[in-house]
Amino acid sequence: MKKLKFILLFNFVLIHGISFAQDEKRTLDVGDNAPPLTIQKWVKGEPVTEYKNGQIYVVEFSGTWCPPCRKAIPHLTEMAKKYAKDVKIVSVYNERNDKTKLGDLTYLKKIHALVDAMGNKMNFIVAADVPDQTTQDQWKISYWPVAFVIDGNGKVIWKGDPMELDDILANVTKGTFNPINALKEQKEFNAYVTDIWNKKNGYQSSLIAIDSLILKYPEKKASLYNVKFHVLAGEDDKKAYEWLRWILSQKIDGFDWPHFINGPFESIWPMNRNYELELEAIERTIEESETKFHASGPLALKAKTLAKIGKYKEAKEACKMAIEFSKMQAGNIIYIQNYQSALIVYEYQLRTQTDVKTANAWLRKKIADNEVTLGYNFIEAVLQTKDVDYDFMLELIDKTLAEEKSEINKVGYLVKKADVYFNKHDYDKAMIYAQKAVDQSKLANNENFTAQYEKKREELKQRINQSKL
Repeated sequence: MKKLKFILLFNFVLIHGISFAQDEKRTLDVGDNAPPLTIQKWVKGEPVTEYKNGQIYVVEFSGTWCPPCRKAIPHLTEMAKKYAKDVKIVSVYNERNDKTKLGDLTYLKKIHALVDAMGNKMNFIVAADVPDQTTQDQWKISYWPVAFVIDGNGKVIWKGDPMELDDILANVTKGTFNPINALKEQKEFNAYVTDIWNKKNGYQSSLIAIDSLILKYPEKKASLYNVKFHVLAGEDDKKAYEWLRWILSQKIDGFDWPHFINGPFESIWPMNRNYELELEAIERTIEESETKFHASGPLALKAKTLAKIGKYKEAKEACKMAIEFSKMQAGNIIYIQNYQSALIVYEYQLRTQTDVKTANAWLRKKIADNEVTLGYNFIEAVLQTKDVDYDFMLELIDKTLAEEKSEINKVGYLVKKADVYFNKHDYDKAMIYAQKAVDQSKLANNENFTAQYEKKREELKQRINQSKL
């Protein structure tokens, strides 16, 4: 759980623009001079070539690939309209283009596609960074979205989540904004949220604290609601799902559904998972996707979730749609290949309901023809087949292990072999492979990593002892 919590915390930092522990020397902060904007193309609105005296600027950094960035678009439009007299809002897009290919401007198509899809919902200045990402580097951007408020002297007076701009701009335009006090409050808030997220003072204290924060900072509710689910998940799963039902009943501006559905559910204890309710959250994510292309990821997750509850036919249809939508904007080829491999798994699972042996032969041929990308996700997906053929699974794991080049990645497959042997009631072999996973993990020279698999080995031993009772 420690590793999972670290990943979720890292995602929260990345998503919500909250910097819990950054190297101050590598950040642009309050009091610094705002760097220039080196722009490849001004996609929408009047170019900003200099910071004019008396004018307030908001420079926000986004990416078409970033769900919370897209969720902030309507709010930025609202701010641009509300403070049109005093404030210019500029959104600079940093795409994941190859910095070494300066002549490749295909990334601009993704920005244009988003701008066209949003229409009047995106009514502020939009610009694209140059291919070598000069603006991103000069502004020292390491997470998205992040907004900077620049005063008439070209100084940064605030930095943070664009969803929090309303109160900030209200005070800035009134002349009542104090950058030092705001920065102090922001740092205290971030540290407090970190303690809550880590449940530093225990579950009950963290729950009381997050409820208090939600009341005190309603402008931050979109991210704090996510934190509350994380606090509940794994501690009181019933209340976690009740909280999710409440969130689903609301229309929360800027709520980051794409990242929400891809993280916190894994903290729920497996026996408590409510896949039907999770599917409702996934459907909401699909409904609120800005374009069909951006719905491809949630559709793929929908397919995976449907397969977990044995609805293989429905999983196939959702996966087909994910592939179709992903291709609309020349989507990431790796994602498309993964979706295509998943589609084959769902077809296999559907075929097992008729004849397992025939289904196994069909999948073997798909693998032989290189139509499937072997890997951990593939193994895990096939293992979730209802009435799984464990002997066939051992065959697939061995084949994947033989092709795996990373010594460290082999650990996961050894754990899977231990689980398969446990389910086959071959407890001696289960413990042999659990020990092999521990031995393999020691190659990483990471005590925490080894300790994790030693714990898994002991948990397996306890499961075996309980099964023998």
